Amino acid sequence: MKIRKYAILLFAAFAAVQLLSGCGSDDNKDEAPQEQPAQAMTVDMSKVKDGTYTAESSMDKVHGKAVITLTIADHKITAVDYKGIDKDGTTVKTSDYGKDKDPTNAKKAQVAYRSQSQYVNELLKKQDLSKVDAISGATINYNQFIEAVNKDLEQAQK
Repeated sequence: MKIRKYAILLFAAFAAVQLLSGCGSDDNKDEAPQEQPAQAMTVDMSKVKDGTYTAESSMDKVHGKAVITLTIADHKITAVDYKGIDKDGTTVKTSDYGKDKDPTNAKKAQVAYRSQSQYVNELLKKQDLSKVDAISGATINYNQFIEAVNKDLEQAQK
């Protein structure tokens, strides 16, 4: 008899959890969808021409865009300049970027800003865009970096 009581109690608890989980809040409906990392093209660096190439990413209505300048010499990426441009289209993101925001957004802005130099350093070190990993909290910057560097590398192959 005790087993039957426990089984009924367990079933009732399970049913209650199932019913209540369907009644959850939809508070997250206004949040931006999670960004998926962009795909980096693989380039045979022996086929790129020496030079300096500049390209920009698409404009994100909240986070702005990236302007990336690559310098290639002897089939190697020798310099990378990453300029983050705010959504106004003119303000270059600096080390003070986001510090005028509330603490949560200021922290996010600083993660995004710091990611710029990390992406640059990774590309210079690895010499292969497909081996540059996205940084948690800076996926939009990553996608913009990948998009603009892909464009630079396309120019370098022409």
